[in-house]
Amino acid sequence: MGNEITDSVTAHIDSSGPVIENLWLASGEETNLVVHNSVDLYEMQIQFDAFDQHSGLHDIAWTLADFKTSASIATGVVAVQTLTCGSSCTTNCVMAARGPCYKKDYAITFDRSQVDVGGHDHDYLLTLIVRNKATLSTTETLKISVDTSPPRPGNLHDGLKGQPEIDFQQTTTINTWWDGFFDKESGVKFYQYGYSTSCLTAADFTLPEGSSITRTTNTHAVYTAPSPGTYFCTVVAYNHALDPSPPVCSDGVTVDVTDPSLTAINIDNLSVRPGVVKDAGGDVWLINQRRHRVLVLDPPAQCRAVPQVNNIDDYAPRLDLVTNTTLSDQYCAQNQGPPSTSYLSVDRNLFASWDGEDEGGIYDFSVGLSSTSSTSSPDIMAFTSTTAIPELRFSHPHISQNSLFHLVIKAEDRAGRTTTKAVGPIVVDITPPQFVGQISLSKEGNYLVGRWSANDFYDQESQDPLQYQFALKLK
Repeated sequence: MGNEITDSVTAHIDSSGPVIENLWLASGEETNLVVHNSVDLYEMQIQFDAFDQHSGLHDIAWTLADFKTSASIATGVVAVQTLTCGSSCTTNCVMAARGPCYKKDYAITFDRSQVDVGGHDHDYLLTLIVRNKATLSTTETLKISVDTSPPRPGNLHDGLKGQPEIDFQQTTTINTWWDGFFDKESGVKFYQYGYSTSCLTAADFTLPEGSSITRTTNTHAVYTAPSPGTYFCTVVAYNHALDPSPPVCSDGVTVDVTDPSLTAINIDNLSVRPGVVKDAGGDVWLINQRRHRVLVLDPPAQCRAVPQVNNIDDYAPRLDLVTNTTLSDQYCAQNQGPPSTSYLSVDRNLFASWDGEDEGGIYDFSVGLSSTSSTSSPDIMAFTSTTAIPELRFSHPHISQNSLFHLVIKAEDRAGRTTTKAVGPIVVDITPPQFVGQISLSKEGNYLVGRWSANDFYDQESQDPLQYQFALKLK
């Protein structure tokens, strides 16, 4: 006798259930969804991670039921998969303490024969049961809603929230905000927006989004314009079923980084001492007695040597049909340079006109009278709006005989950029020169000679030397 047999059994203890993570709906590359965008329930795809590091997985089962009535719609299983991964597991597998390497990520797809058509704005419940080798199980549920209607479009506003909406601006940083997008079934999940020189279309918004489209959960956006121009923001809202709303486009913002132009300033009843100048391009101009510019054709050498001005466009063109003239060397030598002082022959009315342009449009013109050439704050008459009309008539301005002033004109574009120019000094002179002496006439050889003293003619307002004209009348 005395025989014995010895045997042993090794038991592995696993007292914890499997782990279920990331249970959600998926659509293409989009995950973490709980809303399906179609009543065709068989098009749904459920994704989840399941693993057990101690004993490994044994089986996976699921049930789809009506959330409200709990009536079962379909049931099924997902096959547990083992992998040959050795000691190094990748992110989609888990090595059990005892046993093989198990696949971690799984998906549930539905057969049309099991799951057919559901209802809009209806809820369903997916129950997932995962059991490990120790026959311990873990249950997770996923409530799935069906939303087949896209979000309602909202409204876009150019500018910062809480501030007036803008259409024009000086800076290249464009701000936009929006409101009013909503989806009563599943709510808005996120927005996509894009900026362009025209409104974008629905075809520009895809999942995943293109390089020129930005996804956000905010209701505002900031964009840096690459150059001046008009830019539009287009926004699309996505609900939790990933259905997009119709695209909504803003009114557009014009980025204007150039100042408005202000040229061809004309003042009625204004006189100047004529002068000859040339512009930056070398053209020679006569500034005539009315302060109008006239092009000099084929200017001789002395005329081409006159001083250059950079503001030739400030002078209005001659108002009649005479657009050019010819001058002699002697005239250019005697009248070279721009006029220095202007003279106004009326004091009860003042009429000025000009040309003003801007790519984004002129917002307004303002006119003032100043005692100095400073254009910032006229002190005789403050800036007066012309309601964007390029002219203004003053009745009884604050000027009188022998007054000296500057006419200041300001142009403002819709982006708030301004250009200001002043014409002056202007002297009010409503009286002719005075003569207090006597003219003597004598014959010298074959000539008649008239003589008077230097102080016989005078004009207290004139700051330029007097000019004389003479004529003879035979009795």
